[in-house]
Parts: sequence; C-alpha cells; structure tokens
Amino acid sequence: MFEEIINNLEYKINDSIKKYDLSILENISKPTLLCGVGGSNIVSIFLSKVLNKKNNIITKCIDAEEFFINDFSNYNNLIILSHSGKNIAVKRLLNNSKLNNYLITTRKSKIKNETLINYSFENRIKSFISLDDTIIPISLILSHYLNSDYINIETNNENFNINKFDTINIIYDYSSYAAASFLEVAFIESGNANVNMHTKYSLCHGRTNIISNKKSLVLFMQTKENELDSLLIENIKKINDNFLLIKCLNDDYIISDYNLLIKSLYFLEYCNKKFNMEFINVKYNNIIPTIYNFDGELR
Repeated sequence: MFEEIINNLEYKINDSIKKYDLSILENISKPTLLCGVGGSNIVSIFLSKVLNKKNNIITKCIDAEEFFINDFSNYNNLIILSHSGKNIAVKRLLNNSKLNNYLITTRKSKIKNETLINYSFENRIKSFISLDDTIIPISLILSHYLNSDYINIETNNENFNINKFDTINIIYDYSSYAAASFLEVAFIESGNANVNMHTKYSLCHGRTNIISNKKSLVLFMQTKENELDSLLIENIKKINDNFLLIKCLNDDYIISDYNLLIKSLYFLEYCNKKFNMEFINVKYNNIIPTIYNFDGELR
C-alpha cells in the first residue's frame, strides 16, 4: 500500500495543481489564526509558515478549543483547514467566529459566510492516518508559495538503519515543525509508538534524561548545519545509539520542511516493512467511533 501511495503521489499532486488555484491566499493580510482539525493540523502549521513569509503577516496556529478560551479580537482572519469540512469543530468555529473566515477543504458547499477555498484529488486512498489528505494540500500550498505549477517528489536516498523501538523522541525546530508533527500524528494515531517531541534548544535543560531510554529511537531532523545541531548530534549518540538523522539542507526552511515531510513518508514505509508497523489499515479501538462523532459544545 505504501508503495502505491508513493508511486502515485507526484501525479495526484500535480493533477490537483493544474485544477485548483490558491492565489486567493495572496489577498490575506493582517494577523491570521489557523486551525487545522485532525490531520489537517499539519497543513495549518505549513500554511502558517508560508503566510508568515510570503504575505509578511503575523500567524498563529491554534486548537479548536483554544478559540473559545482566549481573546483573539486582535486578529483579523481565521483560516480553518479540514479535508471533509464536515466535523463539529469546523461548524462551531464558523458559527462563532467574528473574524474574516476562510475554509480550505474538499467540501463544495458553504456552512455560513466563509470564503471557501476548494480542492480535491483523484483516487484518494483511505487510510487510518491522513497520508493523501495531508501531503496533497501541503503540496498545493508549496506550489502557491513557489509560484510553480509542478512539484517534483524526490526518490528516497536515505539509509534507514535502526533497531526496533516502542518510543520515539523527535527532535525538531521551527524549520522542521510540519514534518515532525506528521510523524507524531502517524505513530500516535496508529498506536505503533509513544512519541516525545523536543525542540532543539529545550534539550539544553535536562530533557535528554528521557532520551537515554534504550528502548527509544531518537529521530533528529536537520535543515541547517550549525553549532547547536552539531553539539546535540555528537552528544545524544553517547547516550542512545538508536539514532536516526533525517537531513534536508536548504536555505529556505519552507522547502526543507516539505522535503523532510516526504522523507518522513519513506521512513513510515521503512517501519512498515522492517517492523511490521501498520499505518494504513489500522484497527479501531471500540471508543474511537463514539469520540470521533462527538456533536456537542467544545467549551
């Protein structure tokens, strides 16, 4: 299944790019909130970085519940990202927001008075974690950022060679935030491993104690060679030799994050083949449908 997803990914991405125009994003100005529901949270992280850099505006990613707790009256826009556009969080946000609302979704009908930014793609592969539903909209956003009508998917050139693990410590920074979040969601939602997320500088304050657990994997995401990365890589290997460096060096941190996302997909394929970790046809536990179909108030 992974091989099918990867082999068809470039075609599906570029077919969608030909059909859908995200140029409306160029008109978004002033401080903007982004809320991705479910797997679309990764898309919101990526779009937040693009809008911050391309539109030169303040952006902030929030959870749906946070919208009803904090005062966001100093923001002008709310962008909601949801593949289906049908869940209760989307409806609650749009019905309560007094900001300029945008909904990026495959949904074709409006809920209220939001600006609808629609996209879709052919031959969607349904999987427990959102592979197509995450990578394709991020790719559309990248094409908008680059003003390019074609995205090339690099083939895997990584030599993944690790031992089996039941916990994964992901070390990342802002430049790799979307890719790190993609892996966190993949391992947590599939139930294959516990995940600890560590920003790089936070490791200077004692968090390395958890990393020395020999049953864990340390996955280090690198987009630039600098003194902090060199220090961390050299010393973390001394306390845990189950260490994997996924590197994509690029002066543009948005391109780096995208390429790390693609390499992360190959890493999931590796874990599927070597450790028999299932990420697509995952069995539901018996409370997931009840919680997923929640239809009440969020706050």
